[in-house]
Amino acid sequence: MSFTMIHRFALSSLVVLTLAGAGAYFAPAQEPHKTPGAELKEIVDPTQPVLGPEQTMLDAVAPFRRILWVTRWDYRTPEDVRQICYNAAAGRFTDILFQVRGEGTVFYKSDLEPWAWELTGRTPAATGRDPGWDPLALAIQEGAKYGLRVHAYLNVLPGWGQKQTAPPYTGQLYSVHRSWFMVDAAGNRMNPANWYAFLEPGLEEVRLHVTKVFADVARRYKVAGLHMDYIRYPMEKGDYGYTPRVVDDFRALVGGEPKRRPDEWDAFRRQHVTDLVVGIRQAVQQINPKLELTAAVLADRTKALRAHQDALTWVREGYVDAILPMAYTDDLDLFSDYLKAYQDEPIRKRTWPGILVEKGKAREQIEMTIQGDFPAVAVFAYGEVFSGHRQGAQARAIYEKFMELAKRQ
Repeated sequence: MSFTMIHRFALSSLVVLTLAGAGAYFAPAQEPHKTPGAELKEIVDPTQPVLGPEQTMLDAVAPFRRILWVTRWDYRTPEDVRQICYNAAAGRFTDILFQVRGEGTVFYKSDLEPWAWELTGRTPAATGRDPGWDPLALAIQEGAKYGLRVHAYLNVLPGWGQKQTAPPYTGQLYSVHRSWFMVDAAGNRMNPANWYAFLEPGLEEVRLHVTKVFADVARRYKVAGLHMDYIRYPMEKGDYGYTPRVVDDFRALVGGEPKRRPDEWDAFRRQHVTDLVVGIRQAVQQINPKLELTAAVLADRTKALRAHQDALTWVREGYVDAILPMAYTDDLDLFSDYLKAYQDEPIRKRTWPGILVEKGKAREQIEMTIQGDFPAVAVFAYGEVFSGHRQGAQARAIYEKFMELAKRQ
């Protein structure tokens, strides 16, 4: 029995593989939070795409893109954001995925969800307080100085992850829409005290709300793209998806119980995640067809399907422009196996393998990504590459690898 609840539709390929000029010589480290001053102007001139022999060589590697995840833990002040953009450009990254939504709170101006408490306080009691500045707007402004492509990075289904709830007047989802959160087979709702509590994508109101959030960012900000993370079920925390209304929908559809129809139940939940991806895609395309929609996904295909994340279908059907398999391992043989799972031509062209810097194999894994003929590599994360905003050993190793690549061309 087919569980396809959506009509297939034609989506034009929006993958843009043109190298953004992130031209900057790798300058000496600056003090944390110090805003780049006049000396930076002598290093980076955004009006000049070619700054010298190194920059010329770097341009020759197009369309290979070098992407850096920036998490919400990497910044608290405007000075942090300025330093992040400067370091990313100096380190020869072309794109940053700048996180602006973590747990149903946001780091940009929104009428749909409250300001993140981390910008103005130490506890969730500060949720909703206006910090007096807009991190996403500033990242876009600063990124433009150096030719960085700035993508808004949003956690999709995590709705709260704190022991203390936000004040109800803020409208924070866990405080005012508790019924939207996932339930396990025993009827227990996810507890955000130890990890994220996830929203239930099987509920139409959840899909509608999340889609509106993405559309709002696309409408308000001139970002290069929208990046989805945690667009799946939290299989590492248990078997979820048993919200009574969702189970009732399943019974009406198949005439049986989830435990007696496990394969169909898995397909049913998988389709809900795909429906959400499609809804976001359609809403964003109506606003700006040029925006890239990308998704961080589990690299292990077996684990991904257990989490009801059918990323290969998203690519084949054109629901996303690229997927970023999080191939986080220091085992190079396992990393190679991860890459092989995405080597088929149509998939490979829209796969940006993700590496975890703290595993210590960044140079080798970047090389393996290049040799695998993937169009990009994504590095997690800024805080590991530029610890304390300093251009340390990790940053220099990655920079040298990018320059080595340039010199081969």
